Amino acid sequence: MLSRILEVYARPDFPEKLREHVVLSIVALLVESVSTSDGWSLAGYRALTSTGEKGALQVSGWDAAVNSLKVAVDATLLALAIGLWERHRRLNAREEQRAAAPSAADVLGGLAYMPVPVAAGAGRAGQPA
Repeated sequence: MLSRILEVYARPDFPEKLREHVVLSIVALLVESVSTSDGWSLAGYRALTSTGEKGALQVSGWDAAVNSLKVAVDATLLALAIGLWERHRRLNAREEQRAAAPSAADVLGGLAYMPVPVAAGAGRAGQPA
């Protein structure tokens, strides 16, 4: 996926102003992460390896970040497995089931997506979002 992002970013038709904005934003974040009131320091990154003053935290910041990534991968794999299973189930359904009234799962699945346009700020019909 990273290679695809870099490929799009490197294309000549990628807007130059957007490219500059992305690069400047990343540089600003990196500069701010190492600047302190006393000058330049990597103390913030070193602090991520500790559990805080007097062991205030149970794990280091790096351990928490790794754990978060593991949970994200697990959630992605679970969602993929459920999605593939549901797709397989629907494709193998008999023809008369397809013509029948929607199941409770179909209705509830549709209801789950109803709040999305509202949360995204969609306006009423004919009005801009």
